[in-house]
Amino acid sequence: MNFTSDTTTIEYDATTDSPGAQVGITLVNTCELVFGSLGILGNLICIVIFKRRSKHNQTNFLIIMQAGVDSIASALLVSLTITSILNPTAPSHWLMGSIYCKFWKSYVLLWSSFAISTFNLSIISIERYIAVVHPLWYTKIFKRSSIVFIAMLTWMMAPGINIAYNVVVNYFKDGVCMENFDKAQKVISIVLFFWEYFFPLCIMIFSFVCITRKLLKMNKVSNMRAANGQLFTETSMGSQVPGPKSSAERKSEPSSGSCVTQKEDSQKGHAVRPTPMNQSVTPNVPDDPAGFQIAVISTTVMPGCSSWKVDGNKGNKLDSISKSVNVNRANNGKTPRCVRPAGASVRRLNTTKVLLLVSLGFFICWSPNQVYFLLLNLGVINFSLVPYRVTIVMSTCNTCINPFIYAFRMKRFRNEFISIFKGRN
Repeated sequence: MNFTSDTTTIEYDATTDSPGAQVGITLVNTCELVFGSLGILGNLICIVIFKRRSKHNQTNFLIIMQAGVDSIASALLVSLTITSILNPTAPSHWLMGSIYCKFWKSYVLLWSSFAISTFNLSIISIERYIAVVHPLWYTKIFKRSSIVFIAMLTWMMAPGINIAYNVVVNYFKDGVCMENFDKAQKVISIVLFFWEYFFPLCIMIFSFVCITRKLLKMNKVSNMRAANGQLFTETSMGSQVPGPKSSAERKSEPSSGSCVTQKEDSQKGHAVRPTPMNQSVTPNVPDDPAGFQIAVISTTVMPGCSSWKVDGNKGNKLDSISKSVNVNRANNGKTPRCVRPAGASVRRLNTTKVLLLVSLGFFICWSPNQVYFLLLNLGVINFSLVPYRVTIVMSTCNTCINPFIYAFRMKRFRNEFISIFKGRN
């Protein structure tokens, strides 16, 4: 992400001495100070809240990293804005003056933090894509060690071109910070547009389009299953259920497991075989519709539940299922995925939607500045102070909007904030 410093802008625009231009600069500086301060406070709150809950959640870990980068960018924005307002002279020593011009006055540290933030958003979108579209790959790829490695690699790669660009363009001469633009620097500027904006944006768009298609497909399947389940319930409950039998009738009936009954069944050609685990039981509805529904669920293989056995002859089937869940939890220390509450899936879906809004906020805030920057370097448009300042205000707004998105869209975030505010553990 690039935008020229205030000093350079004044050198390039002849109307900056006008009262309107000075008012515009003052308003931009005020917005930068306000957005930067909100970004520092809001992102630090995000770090505290997401560290309190789900510390081993990889998505939360990436959100914490994103908040950390944005807080650093906000602090740099405030510091550089104060520097531009005070406009101190560069150090007289050649080495110190070069460092000041190349790494501070050039805003390269702020641009680098913006680049890291953009790449981190790309990692988040890829993480959500694999979690939703390819869930079987997720546990193999996104482990904490691999996340840390990818993040460190991103932090080193993201600002590389930007740092090289500013080291070449900015230089120190006669106690003044100056910039040298030529065709080579313009080519690098175009490369920066694609490296720090266009390619990450394409990754985000691809990831969330695939996620949206997958969620729509899952929602369609879920609606079909719900409709089939409702139809099955209405059919089973609408069937005639015989009343309780007397003791004399029960005595007169042969038991289902007696030798006489099995012999008669074998003579009729109906062998008594157990129902396969992978086959759903859908024949005649028995006397107990509720028990039949449990039997249908228990005989259908679900992820993580293939080894379960529910004994329908020993008490209530619900008790058997509960005992199986408790045994599995005691052995593995985790509740099986197939019996986890639906609220966990809803929270994961809500997190994906929130991160989609975060990426959308990045697109809205940074697109005007980056498109303006590209057109300026291509020579399509000439530099103008007013639209340039508007794009600057929009881009700096991105440092502080994420905490507000979390607060408005995540109920757990609001609850944790209230707990912190009230001093609860």
